[in-house]
Amino acid sequence: MKALFTFFFLAFFGLQNTYAQTSKAIKEDWVPVQKAGVKGGVNVASISNLANSSAFMGVHGGFFGEVQPRESFGYGGEVMYSKQGVTASNIDFGLSYLSVPVFINLYHGKVTFQGGGYGALLFMATAKIGQEKKDLTDNFQTTDYGLLVGLRFRPLDKTFIGARFNLGLQNINNNFTERQNAILRNRNLQISAGYQF
Repeated sequence: MKALFTFFFLAFFGLQNTYAQTSKAIKEDWVPVQKAGVKGGVNVASISNLANSSAFMGVHGGFFGEVQPRESFGYGGEVMYSKQGVTASNIDFGLSYLSVPVFINLYHGKVTFQGGGYGALLFMATAKIGQEKKDLTDNFQTTDYGLLVGLRFRPLDKTFIGARFNLGLQNINNNFTERQNAILRNRNLQISAGYQF
């Protein structure tokens, strides 16, 4: 897991350093912009390869930072809490992650297209039936990673709304199902609103 987060950290700051070195030879009218802010919203999540399952409604929230070295191009990262999971057999299986997405932004007016990846650390998994909860953290892998693609719209200068789909690539199953070789992967649609400082 340390190697995964180290990779995302070096990728994010490596892009910034690369641009700083090459931009000395390029004269542009655009002034690089650095942004930071907060965002949050709802998750519509599921886990692949589970029979008789339906979407799980959760939440996410956290902080973001972005660098926009050119008018049409930038990159950024986030530190997010994300509650996701799946509903199966009338049981809500909730997975709470600390997620670190890293992405490239392509700007077009008030619209931003995003693509990249994420790494996540699981710190709790539960099964909820009515008011009763059971800890299932040991039945899931402690890490997750995957790809992301998103779209963001900025109606006002400092606020935005957006949608993003996270496609998990890691098998998160750790004796959660009777079939120990079952491959389970996270799927998560996030609807967000945010504010830039």
